[in-house]
Amino acid sequence: MERKESQERGPCRCPYCEAEIEAATEMPAFCQPCQIVIVSCRACGSPVREDSERCPACGEKP
Repeated sequence: MERKESQERGPCRCPYCEAEIEAATEMPAFCQPCQIVIVSCRACGSPVREDSERCPACGEKP
């Protein structure tokens, strides 16, 4: 049985500017202040810039 991540995360913060991301339950999300697309890290689930080479939270490749 496949497990889905909880959709009840609520707002989260951009890992680059700390602005609250409204659509955090829907990935990809968009950070208005940074003007970047945020996706979830496959390793830890943290928000990561779409074109990032490493996750700022865990250091893995997103």
